Amino acid sequence: MTDPTMDNSIACFWHHDKDAERLVSESVDEAVERFLDDLPPEMWPETLKVYGFAPAELPGTDSLIGFGGPLEGLLESLDEEYGDPEDYHCRTNKMEEAERVFVDTVLSEYQVWTHEPVCSQEIHVRTWVLDHRPHWLEEVEDG
Repeated sequence: MTDPTMDNSIACFWHHDKDAERLVSESVDEAVERFLDDLPPEMWPETLKVYGFAPAELPGTDSLIGFGGPLEGLLESLDEEYGDPEDYHCRTNKMEEAERVFVDTVLSEYQVWTHEPVCSQEIHVRTWVLDHRPHWLEEVEDG
């Protein structure tokens, strides 16, 4: 995770738990509100650290082709069913070119679900409530 003071505009989701599996808060304020809304005011911490998440980066094409790549799996499958039991088919340049185009296409179309923490921000809870939800404090004082 990078420096917490960095420009956090790359984060698209926020959560108070850096290991969160479900991310729904699209801003720091939304993440803080979701956290505090579940707690009675007497249980609010003095500070709350929230983490910014960005989509995980997919591996590059070169790491997905070659040995163990889709072409190898296809050739093995074909050889098992249709090939000479004493020999196996070798990769050709044309097959390797097609494998690269296939992997490039899949990577360009794939929608990443996994997000990784990229920054964090420490929130002073009472100050945040005064700035964003002052009526919460009025309700506590009136209650």
